[in-house]
Amino acid sequence: MYPPPSGQPPYGSPPPFQGPPPRRGVSPVLVVLGSAVAVIAVMAAVLVVLLTRDDEGGGTPTPTGPAAAGFEADYAGTWSGEVIQIKPSSAKYLVVVVVTEGSPTATIKVTSEPGANTAFSCSGTLTFLHHTPKYEFKSVVQESITDNQGGATCDAISYSTLFPDPDNSGGASDGMYYKNYFNQSAADADEDHNAIGELKRQAGAAA
Repeated sequence: MYPPPSGQPPYGSPPPFQGPPPRRGVSPVLVVLGSAVAVIAVMAAVLVVLLTRDDEGGGTPTPTGPAAAGFEADYAGTWSGEVIQIKPSSAKYLVVVVVTEGSPTATIKVTSEPGANTAFSCSGTLTFLHHTPKYEFKSVVQESITDNQGGATCDAISYSTLFPDPDNSGGASDGMYYKNYFNQSAADADEDHNAIGELKRQAGAAA
């Protein structure tokens, strides 16, 4: 062996020191995946809580429907008057309507005028349906005739509107308009009636 040159270590210079390798940053893909997993976990926890509440409550409650509608106080009483029919043919007859406040039905009787050549009568019920879409004070009813006498041929089913005539004094009305139609759509629109008349409250009839 040859001795190393003067001032040089016998085994050569040591390699320079290198620190630990730099740390690699977290991948953006992993960050997104981690956030998605966290969101899914939170949603699952909320769903479990909601389902548990439904089970504890004994299931979904059944909604209750609105109370059955009926005739209001302004309609209550016994009403009678002359009605003029304009189609399918011209005629005049008397109509009597009896209404009880809060009841969903009323009674109706149609008779020939006194002195008419032919005496007839029809009777049945008026069933409250709803107020007209345009006017809250007008009521649409289904008219069902169940009894024809004296050869009468009143329609078994038709539709009518009823509405009290205000007396402009704040008191109970003593008049009520009656209009008859062939179908419900015409009654709802309050157009194209086939008969019309004003009925008067009978003396002693409660409002």
